[in-house]
Amino acid sequence: VAQSLPGLLLERLEAADPGESKEQLLTAAFKLANSDLVSFAAQHGLDLSCSGTTASCALRSGDDVLVGWLGDARVLVATVAGDFAGIDLFAEPHVPGGAAERQRLEKFGATIQQVASREGGGGAADRITVPGVEDAPGLSVSRALGICSAATAGVVGQPSLAKTTFA
Repeated sequence: VAQSLPGLLLERLEAADPGESKEQLLTAAFKLANSDLVSFAAQHGLDLSCSGTTASCALRSGDDVLVGWLGDARVLVATVAGDFAGIDLFAEPHVPGGAAERQRLEKFGATIQQVASREGGGGAADRITVPGVEDAPGLSVSRALGICSAATAGVVGQPSLAKTTFA
């Protein structure tokens, strides 16, 4: 996915219709990357029922930057020029503990549980349990590519998009 997503975005940019926005093209590239991942897994006998990945991608055009991300692949866009340094954009991760993501998942009937940290030292993390896959520890992200069995629980490959500018 790390190699296919930028390549798919470039292909979409080169073949774009005049009316297609960069947001539409970036979203389409994520969808194509998911299809590419599923096809690769099928060709090589890999099981994606409980496997997948998060991703992020940035498209810079002049001073404008459009970023797309899903899962916990957070996006940070910063300006560093001379003595100035500043954060232009810091994206929120797609995790089941976030209010908007929890609400979206619950509409799909997802079960979200707090699971104790495996590393010790206390703490717990929200996890999405997928029907029929109860022996797995649960998903820590609410959006991802792959993870075919989790689609019924609302885990999707739809990225969030944000724009910023260096101007």
